[in-house]
Amino acid sequence: MLFILILAPVKIMEKFIEQLVNHITDKHADLSAVTLVLPSQRAVRYIQRSLYQVLQKPFFSPTFFTIDEFCRSFVDVLPVDEVTLLFRFYTIYKKLGNEDDFETFLNWAPLLIADCNDIDRYMVDAKQLFKSLRDVRELEHWSFGEGRELSESQKQFLAFWDQLGDFYKEINVNFDQDKLGYAGSILRKAVLDVLSRIDDLYPNQHIIFAGFNALSEAELQLIAQLIKLKRADLILEADSFYLENRNHEAGMFIRKTKDRIPESLIFVQNELKNGFKEIVVTACAQSGSMLKVVQDLLSKLSPSDLNDTLLLLADESLIIPAIKHIPKSVGVANITLGLPLKLTAIRPWIELVFEFQRNFDYFKTDALYHKTLTAFFRHPFTDLILSDSDRLLIQKEEAAIIKYNKIFTKPDFSSFSSDMQRCTNLLLIPWAGDYKAAISKILRLNQFIFDCLDSKENVVERSACYHFNEVMQDLAKVFDQDGLPSMTLRTFEKFLTMRWIRETVAYYGNPVEGLQVMGMLETRMLNFKNVIVVGLNEGILPPKNMVNSLIPMDLRRFFSLPLPQEKDAIFAHHFYRLLAGVEKMHILYSENQGDDSNTVEPSRYLRQIELELLPVSNISLIHSTYGIPSSETFVDLSFSNSFEVKDRILDYFRRGLSPSALNKFLNCPLDFYLRYVLKYSDGEDVEEGIESSTFGDVVHRVLEVFYLPFVGEVKRVQAEDIDVMLKRCDDEVLSQFKKKFDTSIDIFDGGVMYFALLAARKQVRRYLNYERSLILDNPDKELFIVSLELEFAKEIQIDNGGKLELIRIVGKIDRVDRFDGVLRIIDYKTGKCDEKQVLISNDRCASILKALDDLDGFNFEEFKGLNSGYVFQLLFYLVLYLEEADALPGAIGILSLRNMKYGLQELKFGNSKKADAFLELQLDRKLAAFTSKYIIYLAESILKTDQFIHNSKSQFCILCNEH
Repeated sequence: MLFILILAPVKIMEKFIEQLVNHITDKHADLSAVTLVLPSQRAVRYIQRSLYQVLQKPFFSPTFFTIDEFCRSFVDVLPVDEVTLLFRFYTIYKKLGNEDDFETFLNWAPLLIADCNDIDRYMVDAKQLFKSLRDVRELEHWSFGEGRELSESQKQFLAFWDQLGDFYKEINVNFDQDKLGYAGSILRKAVLDVLSRIDDLYPNQHIIFAGFNALSEAELQLIAQLIKLKRADLILEADSFYLENRNHEAGMFIRKTKDRIPESLIFVQNELKNGFKEIVVTACAQSGSMLKVVQDLLSKLSPSDLNDTLLLLADESLIIPAIKHIPKSVGVANITLGLPLKLTAIRPWIELVFEFQRNFDYFKTDALYHKTLTAFFRHPFTDLILSDSDRLLIQKEEAAIIKYNKIFTKPDFSSFSSDMQRCTNLLLIPWAGDYKAAISKILRLNQFIFDCLDSKENVVERSACYHFNEVMQDLAKVFDQDGLPSMTLRTFEKFLTMRWIRETVAYYGNPVEGLQVMGMLETRMLNFKNVIVVGLNEGILPPKNMVNSLIPMDLRRFFSLPLPQEKDAIFAHHFYRLLAGVEKMHILYSENQGDDSNTVEPSRYLRQIELELLPVSNISLIHSTYGIPSSETFVDLSFSNSFEVKDRILDYFRRGLSPSALNKFLNCPLDFYLRYVLKYSDGEDVEEGIESSTFGDVVHRVLEVFYLPFVGEVKRVQAEDIDVMLKRCDDEVLSQFKKKFDTSIDIFDGGVMYFALLAARKQVRRYLNYERSLILDNPDKELFIVSLELEFAKEIQIDNGGKLELIRIVGKIDRVDRFDGVLRIIDYKTGKCDEKQVLISNDRCASILKALDDLDGFNFEEFKGLNSGYVFQLLFYLVLYLEEADALPGAIGILSLRNMKYGLQELKFGNSKKADAFLELQLDRKLAAFTSKYIIYLAESILKTDQFIHNSKSQFCILCNEH
């Protein structure tokens, strides 16, 4: 017979714990003869407080168990921890003749362990299930054509599934022999032994199972047996809204339990329909916005309201920032949500530990990768250790890394403080495959960090280190055993991470007073008048598909194993059960939580409330939006040209104004200001790949090394000389790369560095082959090198508001040579160059010719400028060379190493079809004088500029790169 207790409607709902306590005190005079089995230990203090409020006198408390603890009491086996379980499973797997290494086994072993637990918890006929599983896989890959045979890979695939049944059987035999058990097997054994042992283990005790929602088949069978013996009761709670609606997932398990155990006592409320509730749903731009709303809501609550308020973190990853956003006015706040270790500083710290070891293992050196070293310097744990002198040494080390582009470096830690040396001695010693010793080093390192943490300021961090230490101590005991599987560093890291990543830091406080901070699972059996839900997004609550299994879903359904929709039903019950007891609920969700589109939608529960509950209830539902205001109008960044700025510009001019700087100003005034006035650089970092500037520097340096013996026209360059260069090419390019990156580590044997090395070799070879062909094709013409990579300078005067200032213009000319008696100025480019980039357009040619007739009277403000930065650079070099050598080149141009088929692309005057119109325009002193005047005009324009403003049409400036 089904007993259902339906409460009469009241203004304030009686909480489930109050109902449970009233029932117990009415039925049992001696509470010490009562054993309460609960879903978790969270509700124990609430029950004890409620018992005292009812009895108003001292009493002997009931005994409390979780259901796992209760079942474990019926079996004489030792529970196996997760690490030992994995090792034992692998030993059995190898015993069955499998050759997979431990790392491969780890990829699917957790799924098998979960499936074995499910098989036992749901009392499934394992033999039949694995036979069906093998048949399904066979149908998927079997060919029914007569005479057709399976391929070797198909045979291996089927052998794996065929073996799973033997594997499960061997596991249980092995565990029975050693009197060991895992969670599922312990529960199955408890079901078989409960009747024979209940009187011995719990004499004169009445067992009350209370507050459960989803019970496994084994748990249902165990409880049903005790109820039939009159030794137990099952007390559940529900709201009629989802209990009576057989299509509502929140009541699915309660209805199932009622059908399986009709004697269940269910306290049924009707609060979702009849109770008045105010629900405020706030859409927030991001997680930070949600926490600001939380802060504001909590600050407005009185102490009495806070005693009945729950801060529910649907998104439990927000626990640390949520704690920091609790206002001081809240006072007592009890956090009963376990903080996952993966959300603490432990995670990046352990990742650093393994990153160092991966570098040691891969590069076979004790040199340190710059990013890992920098991350170590900046980790919060390291900051606790550093002295002031340590920080200065770190600044110098980081500056040297950037300055010399040290991808790998060997810092001298002997100058650091003793604490820092102790830390690095533990951290930077290669493990060399000895993972037992590795665990010992990690433990010592963790203890060292724990000792450095302040007991008051670093409570969370100390708790994280403490719990991590417990995990590592358990691992140390396991690694003391013999017969462990062999592991690579990657396997060890994966295995270790699997062990600690799910561990949580438990918070303890007064669980019945003040603000409560919980996750959804911690709310079981509890009710609160005010609830603030943070992060109610789809994919977070309910979580995404939570069933990972080797068993196909159709088979799981056939054998009544848990399915994704049943997992959804569990969380639906938790949410609606909590909603039934509230008077006011604030629900916050984020509209932007990353790239995963599933997490930017509000939870389905909100839509269900609107469509299903709102029409039949007394709920007031209010929607609002909260976000940090932002302007959609882009405001150009600009800087005024003050007296101080002009002084800095003049200081730069006096040191040397380059053609690159003037081109920057012409392209984007703000870019010039940021680079040359503020001296901001977009290259303040170590190059992970090869930047174009670095690539060009290497190629230039190689060519300089090859042609240096010929500088000064000491001897002509001949084809056989270039043959020698071609033979040295590959080694010299590699040598220059290594010098540029200041590393003894071979970082050029793979990845982007390797391809950059190949590209540089290809460009140098292309150039050398071009020059070799030029010499061979012109045997009567001689090639001499005049200079290489030589810096030239010229002093000029500019007008600064009526005051003449002497400044310098400077430039480095890659190569000056003489071919067939013609003096040539050559600029190498590792990028592409086409004829348009070395062509002075017709209209510019006309303007220049006009200027040459009256240079002093020419108005440069009407001049449109040169149409290419390359043109301006070549004319700039003309001015500098004429000043230095008092000689005019016969040719000046670009040699593009990417398109050498065009050879030297000389500066051209006007469109070739109309070249006759500009025959009088040539490389002469008049053109050089025009260019000098133009340079002076540009320098004076920089000083006269009122605002340095970003040119939105520019390309490759700092602002464009940043945004």
